Order: sequence, then structure tokens, then C-alpha cells
Amino acid sequence: MSVEQILKELPKLTPEERRRFSNKLAELETQYAYRPTPEESAAIDEAIRSLEAGKGIPAAEMRQRFAANGPGDLRPRRSVTLTRLWRISHK
Repeated sequence: MSVEQILKELPKLTPEERRRFSNKLAELETQYAYRPTPEESAAIDEAIRSLEAGKGIPAAEMRQRFAANGPGDLRPRRSVTLTRLWRISHK
């Protein structure tokens, strides 16, 4: 069935069928979205709490540092995880 045929048939669906169709489309759109692991989520939460407590490096300062060093320094030289970034920002 072509996209045009599907679109033509949509108005014929009941509200419940359209809801199911919409839910399936949303599911398909998000199935490949990145979901952080529990460890990554914990590291993100801890980093947020730390920044809210006044620790770490504010984003504006990091942007200034990157801008001062040029775009060549923006490329990671090795794999960088959120946990490693958090640890670096709290030294």
C-alpha cells in the first residue's frame, strides 16, 4: 500500500483506530531514539545536582573555552562518556 493510499484511508478510520495508528507511528519514530542506561541517568542526575549546588563548570564557561581554543579542539580525541565528563568537571 502506498503512502497516498494510506493517507486517503485515514479519514475513514474511527477515532479509536486513528489513535492506535497515531500511537504506532509514535512508537516507530522513537524505537531508535537513544535511551540512557541507568548508570548514565544516575551520572546525569548527579551532575545536575552538583551544578545546582554551585559546583562544576557552567555551560557558558565551557562554550567560552571551546570558542577560545578553536573548532579543532571540539573533536574528541578519545571516547568521552557522560560519567567521564562529569568527573572531569568536578576535579
